[in-house]
Amino acid sequence: MAQNMLPEDVNALIETFIRDMVSHNCAVFGLVYRAQPEPGMSLMRTGQGDPVETLDTLRQIIKSAQTDGRMLNCEVKPLN
Repeated sequence: MAQNMLPEDVNALIETFIRDMVSHNCAVFGLVYRAQPEPGMSLMRTGQGDPVETLDTLRQIIKSAQTDGRMLNCEVKPLN
C-alpha cells in the first residue's frame, strides 16, 4: 500500500457511496481518513475544478447551517 493511502476495500466503499448519492441528485465533498493501523486519507468529491475553492464555498455553507440550526449530528454505531 502506498503511504497515506486507504485500502482498496475502503476506496470501493467510497466509490459506492458517491455513486449512490449521485443517483439521488446529491453532490459529495468530504474527507475520509483513518489513523490506525496505518495513516491514510482520501478526498472524495463529485465536482470538478479547484478543490480548495470548493472547500471555501462549503465552509461558508457550513457556517450558515450552524448559525441557523440546519446542522445534523449523527452518532454512527458499528454494525456488529
